[in-house]
This record gives sequence, C-alpha cells and structure tokens, in this order.
Amino acid sequence: ILDASARYISIIFAAIPCCILYNMASGILRSLGDSRTPVIFLVVASLVNIALDLFLIIVCGMDVAGAAVATAVSQLLSGIGDTVSKYTALNDWKLAAQKNQSTMEDFAYMMSKMAFNSICYNENKEIYSKDFIKMLTHALVMGGLAMEIAGSSRPSSGSEHLFCHALEECYADQVSLPHGLAVAVGSYGACVFQNRNLAKITKMLKDYEIPVCPSKLGISKEVFTGAWQKAAGTRADRYTILNETDLSDERLGKLYDQMEEEFGA
Repeated sequence: ILDASARYISIIFAAIPCCILYNMASGILRSLGDSRTPVIFLVVASLVNIALDLFLIIVCGMDVAGAAVATAVSQLLSGIGDTVSKYTALNDWKLAAQKNQSTMEDFAYMMSKMAFNSICYNENKEIYSKDFIKMLTHALVMGGLAMEIAGSSRPSSGSEHLFCHALEECYADQVSLPHGLAVAVGSYGACVFQNRNLAKITKMLKDYEIPVCPSKLGISKEVFTGAWQKAAGTRADRYTILNETDLSDERLGKLYDQMEEEFGA
C-alpha cells in the first residue's frame, strides 16, 4: 500500500497547480455571482477522470499509476485549453465595449493578454516538464486576477465559453468533456467568426497537442451545429461575436468539416 501511495503521490503532485487554479477560479466566479460554471466544470471533469481511470487501469493495466495519470492529464490539458480561449474571449470583450454592451478595464485586459502570450509564445512545449507547469500556473493565476480586477469573467470568457456552456447544458447526455477542452474547441470556431489570426490558434493547439477534432471527442456535426446555435442563449446578457455572425447550418457544417480535416489526422 505504501509503495502504491508513493507512486500515486509522485504523479499527482504535478497536477497540484491545476487543483489550486480550480479552487481559486471557482472562488472568483462565485464571488462574481456565477456558481453554475464551477459546478458544471467539476461534474464534467469528474466524469472524464472516471473514464480515463477505467481505461488506464483496466485496459492498460497501469493500476494506481493509471488513476494518477488520468487525473493529471485531464487537468493539465484543460488548463492549457482555458488559456488558449483568452485569445477570443478578449476580442469578444473589446467588441462588447465598442457596442456599449460592456465596460473595458484596461489593466485586466492587459493581464489576461499577458497570460495568453506567455503560453502562445513559449518555446518550451514539454507540457509535463516542471518549467512548463510553473509557467502555466502563472498564466492561469494571471487570468484569475484579471477576472477579479474586471469584476466579471470577461477577460477569460467569451463566445468560446458560451459554446462550452451549450454543450454542457443541452447535450450533456451525448458529450462529456473537461471544461478546458470544450472551450479549446470553441476557441477555434470563435476565431473563425471573429476573422482573427486562425493560423496562430491552429499552431498553438497543434504544438501543445490539444485534442480538438470534434468527432474524436464524441461531438457529432448535429451536436456541434446545435451547440453553436444555442450558445448565445446560455447567457443572453453577454454580447459576443455570436450576436453578429452567421450561424446557419451550412456555415457551421463547413466549420465542422474544416476542423475534422485540420485536426483529424
């Protein structure tokens, strides 16, 4: 038992920064009046962790080490996915401010942008290394502080998070993803809608090997299309690019096919 405990602790220790992040971000969101998002994230992450536990322990025969790896991997990838989403979240915030639908807080905007840039332009792509985990932790803490300064989740949450909420609220019986991976998928689509630098997001997702191919995540074209079309309704008071862009079945179907071709290999 002691040997197994030592193996588990040595692996799970790498994920401690992500656990700290969840508790910190959860506290910030609850202080801002959003108690739903932390609960949804916890439920989804727990389901994915259970699935990985069963696969690594039963199929791969990794015993207690498999349980530790499943927890660490799901939390680490989710943390990177959440950081990627700041690219489109900040643009949505700027758009809302231009439409007088939100108030821009420059210092919070700068902090969130710094968090994104620290991961986007980081040369160390060894995500399980001590140095990278330290850098990711700093980025996630900066994102949390930016939300606290802004007095809302705007610095870290835009149309990509609304897509995630639609998956969690409307298709929970068909799709089960960690919150961070769902917003990473949403970030690609939001980047297309915003007409941003798609090559930057694509390279970032590939460099860090973030799985965003819809079909491989269990997201059918019908669910993908429906989630985007219902996304704005999950938080009607939040103005994003979804209030202006074409969300027709045809366009979303093409976007789904584009992601399949780009990330399906």
